[in-house]
Parts: sequence; C-alpha cells; structure tokens
Amino acid sequence: MRSALRILGRAVCWVLAVCGTFAAVVFAVVLVSAEDSDERIGAVALLVAALIVLGGAIAGLRTIPRSGETTAASNQLAEARGRLRTGEPIVLRPRSGRRAWAFLLCLLFTGVAAVTVPTAPSVIAAAGVAMFGLVMLLATVQLIPGRASLRIAREGLVARTPLRTRRWAWNDIEHFRGYEIQQPYVSTKHVGFDRRDLTPSRQGLWRTVSRGMSGVDETLPDTYGLSHDDLAQLLDDARERYATEHGPSASERADRELEAQAALIRQDRVPIVTALLTAACVAVFVNEMSRYGVFPDPHELLDAGGTSRDALAAGQWWTLLSANVVHANPIHLLLNLFGLALAGSLLERELGWMWFGALCLAGGIAAMGLAVLIQPRAVVVGISGVIFAVAGLAVVRDPHRTRALGAVAWSIVPVGVVYTLLTPTVSIGAHLGGLLAGLGLGYAFKPHPRRQQRPAPGL
Repeated sequence: MRSALRILGRAVCWVLAVCGTFAAVVFAVVLVSAEDSDERIGAVALLVAALIVLGGAIAGLRTIPRSGETTAASNQLAEARGRLRTGEPIVLRPRSGRRAWAFLLCLLFTGVAAVTVPTAPSVIAAAGVAMFGLVMLLATVQLIPGRASLRIAREGLVARTPLRTRRWAWNDIEHFRGYEIQQPYVSTKHVGFDRRDLTPSRQGLWRTVSRGMSGVDETLPDTYGLSHDDLAQLLDDARERYATEHGPSASERADRELEAQAALIRQDRVPIVTALLTAACVAVFVNEMSRYGVFPDPHELLDAGGTSRDALAAGQWWTLLSANVVHANPIHLLLNLFGLALAGSLLERELGWMWFGALCLAGGIAAMGLAVLIQPRAVVVGISGVIFAVAGLAVVRDPHRTRALGAVAWSIVPVGVVYTLLTPTVSIGAHLGGLLAGLGLGYAFKPHPRRQQRPAPGL
C-alpha cells in the first residue's frame, strides 16, 4: 500500500512539475509581450502561481523517495564494500535526477530570455540566453550514460565528468567528510576531503576562497547514488586500505596550530565597540524616523549625516564617519545590525576593543571614501562597509575556517559580494572599500609564524 501511494505521489508531482514548467514559460512570454498594465499584472500573478506549483512539485519529488530507492542504495553500498574487501576496483555512477532538473530549469530560463531578446533587446537578455543555454548544454551532456563516474581502486581515486577527469593518490588525501550547503528553499549535500600537503601558507588565493566556503580542500562532483555520509565513510575505508601514509600530515599540523592559537583567545571580553555601534545605529534611525518618517529620501538622509561627493566638497569631512551609522529604512538597519552583531562580536573578542575600534574606523572611512569616488552623485549610508571590513580581516585570521569566526566570515564574504553585484541599490564602492580595508589590515598585521605560539594582543 505504501509503495503504491509513493508511486502515485511521485506521479502527481511529475505531472505538476511538467505543467508548472509549461505554464511558467507561457505566462513569462505573455508578460514580456503584454502591452497594457492590467495584462502585465495578470501575467505576473499567474507566473508566480506557476512557479509556486513548480517549486512545490520539486519539493515533493525531493521528499518522496523513489520506489526501492533506499534498498537500491543499500545494495549498491553493500556491493561496493564487498569489492573493497577483495581489493577489486569500484565504479560508481551519478543519478540523473539532479541533472534532469537542471536541464528543465535552464530550458525554462533560456526560453524566457530568448523570447525577451527580440521583443526587448538588451545585453542582459542576450547574456541570459548565452549563460542558461551553456548550462543547459552541459546538463544535456551529463545526462549521456557513462559520461561521469567515480573510480575507487588501489592506484587512486578518479572522478570523471564531461568536462575533465581528476585523479588523486591515496597518500595525498587527508580524510573524507560529508557536508551540507544550506540555501534558500533548498540544500545540497556533498563529499569533500583535505589535501595532506596543503597548508594555509601554500594553498593560494583560489583554494583559500574555495576552502573557506566549503570547509574542505577538494569536493567531489556528485554523491553517486549514495548518501553523502555513506560515500564519505566508504572512501575513508578505501584510503585506510590503500594508503601507505597514515600519520599526521602538514595540513593536519597546521590546523592543530590554528586551533591551539584560537584556544589562547580570551572569551571573557565584552564586545564594547560592537554594542556601541549597534546603539548608535538604532539611536540615529529613531531620530530619522521622528524627523523624516520610516523611509527618508536622499536629501533627508544627507541631512541626517549621510555622505556624498558634494558634502565632502563643502567641507563636511565628518560625514565619512557619520554616514556609517545612518540607514535608509528599517530592513537596511536590521540586516546590517544582524551582520555586525554576528561577526563583530566574534572578532572583537579576539582583537580587543582598541584594535577592533581602529578596524571599524579605518573600514568605515575606506568604505565611504571609495563609495563617493565611484558614485559621485549618490548619497551613501549604512554600516555594511564596516561589516565587510570585519569579515575581510576575519577570513585572513581563520583561512581554514577552524572556528566560529571563520565560518561566519566565509559565509558573509561570498554571499555579500554576489548580493552587491546583483542589487542596483547597493553601493559597490562601500562594500568593496570596507572589504579591501579589512583584507589589507589582516595581511599587514598577520601574526608571524614564530609568534603564533603566543596570544597576539591585537591584529
């Protein structure tokens, strides 16, 4: 009975998914070609409804397991473990479900963008066609059987994809672990591992960013029909069997040094500067609301302490400081205070209030200065530049994300950069100026390796 209900549920979800995709394409075309406002409003409402149906169908397919899916995964794992015990090579292949969804979604977005180009030509629409078309092509290639695999054998680990083949020797691998990346409305599970020879001083900028975001040096392209934890355990067992080097590696020793250094940090420090900045932002915004309402216009923001090139030209240099505690609306204020409280309190406990205050001062000035330089006509407000300065210095202090500071900072920086580039109302100069200030100060005052055994009083 349960099996029949499961099959029926997945069939309904697939029907809703196909209908939702088709309806979304149709209503998107209607929206683009609509000539009056009433028709556009109706198309938007129907498009939103179609996307909700599509999202619900996807969620249902992710929730309802396939008939026999758990049994098949268990059998596959048992067969792989049997091959491992006898020393035979193991070849795992990815499931096609995720790539099928990628193909369908990219087909939807490519169709919408392609319809937009002739009716409303723009660089953005053309770029959308090119980008989604390329991803759709890659998803199509990956759907071809045999184009991707993971080979586990005595001579090493080989991950093959349509784009490239990667090989690792077992002695180069530290250990495997499964991890999950949480995103709005969806989460993805992966398996990654550390490289035994890769220390923070040798990993370079790109690997530093990659490790900071994922927490591992390398990530496998798929979980190959197994759960991420089962695959990680299987690969750990394979390394234990085939590797000849099992002692502490250079990477593990570096992580232990970072953990020992973090253990010396005083945890009883009160984040005074963070609390004062939070109080100042709230007080200034309350004053703004009493004078101008909840949503002040640019002239009112300038009068409240915001900065601009004209204000600096008029000799109001103090606005480079005051603009950091002025905010445009309640949402702007709450988002910034959340980031400041999260990252600021952690970093201030490590640096102490004096050095942290100096960082906030330098980051605020750099953020506002670069903002008015890049956007001379804009009125710039908000403490987000200081938050980026805090995150920039934090990623330098914890490049391997060994503690909460690094985890928070490496979550803020990539998401914040993408959000900055995609949101027209956000000041790119302010965020970039703060980030550069934090990174620069972090590298300039980075503790020397000889001093890492002693607690650094400041930067």
